Amino acid sequence: MLGKRRRPMGCSGNLSKVTPFFYLLPSLFIFIIFVFVPFLQTIFYSFCKWDTPSHYVFAGFANYAKLSRDDAFIFSIKHNLIWLGITFAFPFLISLILSYILMDMKGSLSLSLIYFIPSILPPAAAGAMWLLIYAPHIGVLNYFLRLLGLEGWTWLGAETGLYALSVLFGWSFFGFCTLIIYNATGSINRAIIEAAKIDGASGFKLFRNVIVPSLKKPILFTSIFAAITAMNTFDVIYITTRGGPGYATELMATYIYRLVFMINDFGTAAAVSVVLGLASISLTAILVREFWR
Repeated sequence: MLGKRRRPMGCSGNLSKVTPFFYLLPSLFIFIIFVFVPFLQTIFYSFCKWDTPSHYVFAGFANYAKLSRDDAFIFSIKHNLIWLGITFAFPFLISLILSYILMDMKGSLSLSLIYFIPSILPPAAAGAMWLLIYAPHIGVLNYFLRLLGLEGWTWLGAETGLYALSVLFGWSFFGFCTLIIYNATGSINRAIIEAAKIDGASGFKLFRNVIVPSLKKPILFTSIFAAITAMNTFDVIYITTRGGPGYATELMATYIYRLVFMINDFGTAAAVSVVLGLASISLTAILVREFWR
């Protein structure tokens, strides 16, 4: 007895596998036009010397050689590294610990939404508010220091300006991290937590061995977003100190602005942009590798 003949799939089976990729085409097209192509243009412009905004000549690696001798550029790299470190230490790590504390607390959702309020404030409003807090003579912070019999401090001066502004940035970014990670704690299997408690895990051991591994994907997303945002910070610095005094609070993004709009050095600005872009891509790749290996 002959068996039933198998019906050929034809083109429909292969088409069903390819169909999802067609939905990506609009986003891919927008990415290529507005991100990939401009980045390639920036790389090309970084090898050019610009006499005027409309005239340039090829200069090879002259702009990159200039950066290696540029103290302001070196300062901006150091400041970006400090800024990045504080970004992870303050808003990201504290929000991770706070989300763990809020897991079983009544009214925790309301608290997480309250923490999110600084994240929805416009940078101009947040900068103006913290300028009043840090003001040497009328600032709230120095007012309380004087009540304690201490002298006021120039918080946005050369010594502490970068650290003071990093607190501002961390405060404005803290709520976003808390909301993302706290909402992700609701997807953790409570049976695993209860089993870990029965086995004697509590406090820090429960946090390190159960909670953090269960939040791997949200932590990866939040850390990548925090790293990219920190690496490309511009608005907070520009609104408050514009990179000053001197280069004390200069970041790479504000240095690019200074080169383009104050010095009219488009080639060097393009070179700094390429360095900043490659640094952001490399940092993202490192984070992805560390979390997914």
